[in-house]
Amino acid sequence: NSSVARRVLGEGPRFSRVALAAYSWMLYVYTRKCTGCCELTADTLYRWGSCRRRGENVIGDNCCGWKQASVLKSIGVRESDVLYANFNNDLGISPYIILVDRKWKTIVLAIRGTLSLEDMISDVTISPTPLGEDLCRECGLDADWKDEQCHAGMLAGAKWIYDELKRHGLLDEAMTSREFAKFRLRVIGHSLGAGIAAILGWMLRGKYPMLRCLCFSPPGCVSTERLARESKEFTWSYVLHNDVVPRLSFDSLINFRNDLIEMIARIKVPKHCIFQSHFMHMNEDSLVDLPAKQLYEKENIPKSKFWTDVSCCPSPCGIWHVFPLFIPAAHFVKSYDSLLMNNVQFQNYKERQHQRMLRNDKRNCKMTIPGQIVHMVRTSTKLGNAPCGCLLSCCNTILSCGTTRQTKKYKVRWTEAEDFSEIYISPTMMMDHFPYNVSHALEAAAASYGITSDQEREEEEEKEKEEERGEGTKKSS
Repeated sequence: NSSVARRVLGEGPRFSRVALAAYSWMLYVYTRKCTGCCELTADTLYRWGSCRRRGENVIGDNCCGWKQASVLKSIGVRESDVLYANFNNDLGISPYIILVDRKWKTIVLAIRGTLSLEDMISDVTISPTPLGEDLCRECGLDADWKDEQCHAGMLAGAKWIYDELKRHGLLDEAMTSREFAKFRLRVIGHSLGAGIAAILGWMLRGKYPMLRCLCFSPPGCVSTERLARESKEFTWSYVLHNDVVPRLSFDSLINFRNDLIEMIARIKVPKHCIFQSHFMHMNEDSLVDLPAKQLYEKENIPKSKFWTDVSCCPSPCGIWHVFPLFIPAAHFVKSYDSLLMNNVQFQNYKERQHQRMLRNDKRNCKMTIPGQIVHMVRTSTKLGNAPCGCLLSCCNTILSCGTTRQTKKYKVRWTEAEDFSEIYISPTMMMDHFPYNVSHALEAAAASYGITSDQEREEEEEKEKEEERGEGTKKSS
């Protein structure tokens, strides 16, 4: 019921569609399986037939102009409202768009997420990198921020966009022009783009103190806890249900590895039975009974060679390997009777790995999700009430054309980054990250709370008018 919560749910659906549009023609065709190609082809033929040239401020579009056309069609803006678009993509270079949302009186800087091999390399360049004294001085940040760490790949992408904005100056020109004098600034992105947007927000905040960052499904390793905590003043992060990406961090991957090794030791049925259960349609009641049927209790893990190997297996150089099964058999401890086969040895194994990480100086810097976190929890008890997967059969695609199989049942809550410290294995853990599903979930969640985009926009405009009247009263007095 608070004004902030209503604003979060009001702006989320609108700008999530812009973040989806930043993926250009590929997702446009995917979300419109029957008509997407026809619409873009018709637009190309019309452009060629009328001899219309591509905009000078659109860089890196294909010969058909599909990237720009898909952006315009996705969010319903005019070609003149696209102030700048750079679709070039390389290592440390992420496509981005600057556009005018006249309906919401907003200048939007949208950054694309992962869609190419170069983006994937940026994703896995996870090493913490400090902001540095030069960057803090250039962006007007306090000098004590220089040692704060960010995801290396995302920091490189944010620096590149920041330099681009300085080079062409179109964002500065728009924000200082008389035409857009009362327009706000929003920096948005999805996935990799969300992490870059959060860091870029810090870099632009000195010049535009009223900007806000909307991060849809950001990775769980964007920046240090201090940066994430301080960014709550201007950053909102949206996470859908069991999305795996916001739960990906150095700590969560280490925990996942340990849990996976333990889980393998607990399996009491053939491995194919485990995989078979994932391809069967089950409701959540059936899933609850699976652990007892397929796994031993943690306190009753039976003796096995695998459990012994991962518990006590040194390498010749004295370093404890992550995957001890690849160590020569001569180094295996053959006496099972001398080992404590339950949790004691596995706890020792995890402690050794912890010490190894400390020696490598990786655990001393904890990375997390930026800003205030909005978690949309799917409340349905049926697994059928979930987003559609991408591996649909041709028949199912044709039958579902023009319709969406989306849940209308969500509970939205404020949460903290600590709630995403563990990776959840779920049938929708990947599809909950898909930008199309995030956008539709936000629309459904906002509608369930009686909030529409137009209603929120009108409330925001009324609030701005009241603030202006209050300032005028103070000046007259």
